[in-house]
Amino acid sequence: MKFSDPSLTHLSRYLWADKTVHGLAALEKTAVSLGTQIKLLAYPVSLDYLPVSGGVEDIATNAPLSADRLLAQILYSFDLLSILLLYAAQAIDLRVQKNKMLRLSSSALNLYSRIRDKVGFIEADRSLSTDLSVINQLITNWDRNCH
Repeated sequence: MKFSDPSLTHLSRYLWADKTVHGLAALEKTAVSLGTQIKLLAYPVSLDYLPVSGGVEDIATNAPLSADRLLAQILYSFDLLSILLLYAAQAIDLRVQKNKMLRLSSSALNLYSRIRDKVGFIEADRSLSTDLSVINQLITNWDRNCH
């Protein structure tokens, strides 16, 4: 949410470019939803158990369910990180438009360049689904993409 707040970034609201109406506004709802899903999946399922094996064993750990929930949290986290990286790349571009002397650290420049090689600056409103999917693939396959 802070990326969208001009009082904090000194950039346009929702990182609008000159030709955009919505910018990245719609992604706020998606980011909040993903954060909520991640929190809900953190609820410990090990607290919800029943006696098993004909009452011989007093609890079941629900370990497979815990593992499934952890995997879902990881996947949602990649989705959320994809949104944050799209925001960051857009903010960098807008900041550079204001200050051509802006320089990124080598590691930030590496990440920014990899994103911008795949996803362009958002100068006009468009569906961002493909962009987010491309960034998600980039970060989930980071080791393979770095070679």
